[in-house]
Amino acid sequence: MQNKKTKYLFIFLATNLIGIAVALILESGLGCDPIGLFCDGLSHMLSVSFGLASFFYNVLIILIALFIARHNLGTGTIVYGLLSGFFIDFYRMVFEGLALGKRGVIVAVLTFLLGELCMSLAFAILMQLKLGMTALDAVLKKVEKNAHTPYAYVKIGTDILLVVSGTFMGGVFGIGTIISALVTGILVAKFTKLIEHVQIKNETLKENYRIKGDYRSEKI
Repeated sequence: MQNKKTKYLFIFLATNLIGIAVALILESGLGCDPIGLFCDGLSHMLSVSFGLASFFYNVLIILIALFIARHNLGTGTIVYGLLSGFFIDFYRMVFEGLALGKRGVIVAVLTFLLGELCMSLAFAILMQLKLGMTALDAVLKKVEKNAHTPYAYVKIGTDILLVVSGTFMGGVFGIGTIISALVTGILVAKFTKLIEHVQIKNETLKENYRIKGDYRSEKI
């Protein structure tokens, strides 16, 4: 993860995953994730596009994180904050013609679930690979540490707050919003542990190869 090209590749991957995730969730028609609902409400209140509303939201959260959780920020935080809204708009155009939310309940549910998985994986990648987590996660991890409360619970509480405020501003609330608010924090925690497991396994394999290489050199 020290290699800069690899670092930027994973940041690009995570930002794309966010764009794909939110676009899929919006296309499902089952309701936005909590952040998406907040941005949807913000777009209605300010009369701007969803992507621009998302940009405004991210800039605001980055500023908050700079004051209370600066050490959790990184390159990924800035890239994600500045570009994710435009990636969302791009993938919405890509998926728009597929009319995924109009192909029946099963397709809509599968579309939503795929979006939810992509979003949780993206957040986990940014956090576990220390690329500079999302600004909101930077704040939530600080709260987790100071309040001695598991991240999943902090995330769920924050999602509920975003849902209420987003709906108040005119965002579209749906069953998918409730599901996302309840499971995103749990999925992020699961993906984080999975990525950590893969990292440990890779480090073990590298160490074994190094030991074998040293042993062969000694024999020669």
